[in-house]
Amino acid sequence: MGFSIGESNFVVQGKKFSQPAPRWLFNIESERLDLLNLFSQLHKCSEAIDVKFLKWNWDSIEKFLKRIAREGEFLEKSRAQVVIDGSQIIIPRLEFEVYNGRAFAQTLVDRSPDKLFSETKFRFERINLAKLQGRSLF
Repeated sequence: MGFSIGESNFVVQGKKFSQPAPRWLFNIESERLDLLNLFSQLHKCSEAIDVKFLKWNWDSIEKFLKRIAREGEFLEKSRAQVVIDGSQIIIPRLEFEVYNGRAFAQTLVDRSPDKLFSETKFRFERINLAKLQGRSLF
């Protein structure tokens, strides 16, 4: 299934697994992803509809993204695998082209009431660090 959010176009394939407990697996691909616009649109969606996994600290996310991306910058050839398993969102594979190189990430977000936790691991190949000049990542 293909769809657009803001300036970004996606192809998504999904499966629901019922055993041992309900969970979803999504494969997502995008040739060109406008990161700032995408998260801005998702923020608006989270305010308009009541979906549990869209309830985030969007201001904090957007503030961080503005440190590493500028308006009109795109991530190229993005691919992700996303698992939604109860209160957990697991991204075992995320990869994209950026700054003349390639980035890879794995993420775990656990939004259990008793255990709010997130962890992301990155790996970069041939990133042009000069393009990050003047940006504060942390």
